[in-house]
Amino acid sequence: MAVQQTEAFAPETIKIVSKKTPREDRYVIADALRLTAIIAVVLNHLVAQTNPRFFGYTHMFSFLGTWGVATFFVLSGYLLSRPFVQALIGDKPFPSMRLFLLRRLLRIVPLYVVALFFSVIVVNYFAIMHPTSTDVVSHLFFLHDFDVATIESINGPLWTMPVDFEFYFALPFMALLLSPVMRSAPRANRANILLAIIAFGIVLTFVYRIMMIVRFPQFTHDEFASKVYINNGIGLGNIFLLGTALGMLLDIYKFRLSQSQIATFAAVEIMLFIAVWRTDEGSSSLAMTMHMFLSAVSSALLLIVLPQIPFIINLSKSRLVVSGASLAYAIYLFHLPILEAAFKALALGRNNLSFVILSFAVILLVIPIAYVMHRFVERPFLLLKNRQR
Repeated sequence: MAVQQTEAFAPETIKIVSKKTPREDRYVIADALRLTAIIAVVLNHLVAQTNPRFFGYTHMFSFLGTWGVATFFVLSGYLLSRPFVQALIGDKPFPSMRLFLLRRLLRIVPLYVVALFFSVIVVNYFAIMHPTSTDVVSHLFFLHDFDVATIESINGPLWTMPVDFEFYFALPFMALLLSPVMRSAPRANRANILLAIIAFGIVLTFVYRIMMIVRFPQFTHDEFASKVYINNGIGLGNIFLLGTALGMLLDIYKFRLSQSQIATFAAVEIMLFIAVWRTDEGSSSLAMTMHMFLSAVSSALLLIVLPQIPFIINLSKSRLVVSGASLAYAIYLFHLPILEAAFKALALGRNNLSFVILSFAVILLVIPIAYVMHRFVERPFLLLKNRQR
């Protein structure tokens, strides 16, 4: 039986035996969660473009985008760090850095490059933006998140890609640096030591965010500056590390919940979701920081609770969810220029009716384009990636 195994944004098909393990069920849930996060990001952009009024609120929908992005990064830390964790706390061979980075490049870059040039053509044609050669080159080399002028100069959601790549490079190098320390420690204590180091890293990168916000409060009111100086590889390191810690709790410490604990965690998750949903992330510096981190905690709780609910597991294995998960990466990369072009071509306004019309337009345009891109661009490179062993 084939299911989709998530690695951050993009899925791949793997073979698993008929008897499912808890880890395999979590992979299924991770795919469904990633698809949900993609939908949340698209919905956030639809609301931002048309400014509808739902129950008198609009700012609450910015949480959807924040939660979606936080979920991507939690999944990256959760799914990609496992072989390095096993090598650090056990006696298994250290994963090949060359092979790890090659597989990451084959996974992410080909479809990203096509989306980049597609976006340049669309935004130029519809006079949405006029990217320069500097914009294009900085995006090609994943350097656009170092400059306010280039961070979103072509396609807004692409700002997350350099942050992901910074984690891809940091993960194996940090693991190599920690290897002598971990190997010199008694094997029975290695997991506890590594978890303590990860916790310290979470605190350290969280402090960086606070320091940048306190030192430069103007960044919190400038979306581009906040992404360059606050929501960068260091500032979001706590979210990747949260995913890594979650993987250790589930795989190394075999963290499991009783029925009553599942109910308690689910209640905490619902309250947390509502609390963050109703908080305007731009209302204060602390709110901005907590908004992103609590969104990540929300995703982590879902990865703990949902795999223990049979109905959710079965739903995640449905053809609709699996098919949607296979298109998730393409939807993420291509949806915003299509959305903006449709908004301009249809001469829509900023009201509830425009939101409905634009939503249908995006569904009719984005899904077919995402399918074509997945089928003819992403999938061939996934097959090539899977041969890199």
